[in-house]
Amino acid sequence: MAERVRSARPAPDPGALPYANELVRTDVRCRDNQRLRLQTRDGDALIRSESTYGEVYRRRDFRTMMQRIDVPTFASLQFEDDETSSYAILSAQELLDANDRVWLNLSNGHHRDAVTPDTITQLFEFLDIYVAGKPPEPKLLVNLLSSVIFGEGSAAPPLPTGWAPSLEAAREAFEARPRVRLLMELPSGANSGVQPGARWDVGADSFPVAGSTERTWFLGADGALLEAPGPAAVESYRPDPSLRRDMPKTDEPGVRAWTPVADGNGLGWASDPLEQDMVVLGPAAARMLVSSTASDTDLGLTLSEVRPDGAEQLVSTGVQRSSMRTTDPARSTATRPAYTLDAPRPLAAGVNEVPVQLLPVAHVFRAGSRIRLGVQAVGGDREIWAYDSVDPDGGATTNTVHLGAAMPSSVTLTLAPLAGYPAEPLSCPAAGKPCRPHQPAINGG
Repeated sequence: MAERVRSARPAPDPGALPYANELVRTDVRCRDNQRLRLQTRDGDALIRSESTYGEVYRRRDFRTMMQRIDVPTFASLQFEDDETSSYAILSAQELLDANDRVWLNLSNGHHRDAVTPDTITQLFEFLDIYVAGKPPEPKLLVNLLSSVIFGEGSAAPPLPTGWAPSLEAAREAFEARPRVRLLMELPSGANSGVQPGARWDVGADSFPVAGSTERTWFLGADGALLEAPGPAAVESYRPDPSLRRDMPKTDEPGVRAWTPVADGNGLGWASDPLEQDMVVLGPAAARMLVSSTASDTDLGLTLSEVRPDGAEQLVSTGVQRSSMRTTDPARSTATRPAYTLDAPRPLAAGVNEVPVQLLPVAHVFRAGSRIRLGVQAVGGDREIWAYDSVDPDGGATTNTVHLGAAMPSSVTLTLAPLAGYPAEPLSCPAAGKPCRPHQPAINGG
């Protein structure tokens, strides 16, 4: 993370990115713009200056800021990106409700901004209408040079959907489009140098899409993920952050390999093979009933798909410090715990309920696969994110998860009534969705 901070320094500087230094050397306007970056504050230091939701966070509350946007907006967010985080997608509907001239692209995969083969045509149309104030013009050079712009083997941008005789007609046609575009199942993305485009896409006017439902699975004994609470049981593990922090690196600089969890460092629960496909699209959360030998512990959750061939593909993650588990019941739902973050609350003796927000999900679980939820020490289940943990290295803490009966730990997902996706499963690995051989945890899941 320190290396990323150094590379973001304003040019000219030996620590700035090489291309930024070259642009500053050759472009006067670029050099003037870089001076603004000297005003950049130390965001990491600001965040670390407060451990609860105080003024530093309140002034930067993303949900509040999105609701204040009142100009035409073209937005693009990714579900699996490690650079921008998909957490903002949880507030997508609030942005749509606050502004009726928002067009939102939500896509699988890595950070791609709004300049991708899937979206660049729509972006240029938006800029012509709402910035330049003119009917959209085809950008034929973009199509002719798409392999140069996006990389050899990338998808070609589509041509504009139609021609309008006037600005008013163009605006009317643009505003008649679905306000949400879901670009699903990206095989690879900008991080790999090729942008083949989404395997399928869906237009909608809300997020989650109309007709979506919530479905809950319950954590059971012997690693079973059940459709109803099972008998009372407990299962324990010893979180050791060092075993997840020091993961092997891939060929891509700074990116970890996603490897199985060491025995005893976590637990897992897997469902029976699905009898039919299931589109999971939207917010997700777990309700964990835990006790611990420590007064505080970090829960690292992974939602994954165990495929018929034995590969396990990462779908989503969630991290929650147990002492910050307090939520506002008036604003919380099964998939959206509304944390107050006002004060730490040490774990009490006995059983504690700890809700864990999972990052929003966009994934098709196909028939024959199993849904798996894992809990382990934090640190090794994102490609580049790093975490500080209250759990000591070495596994000195023992956490116990309570299952079934009156204390059923569970996970709730949002299911979307969508079809039209490819019959063949997504490649494994895919953009933002690493894979590993499925290795059952010590409890069997």
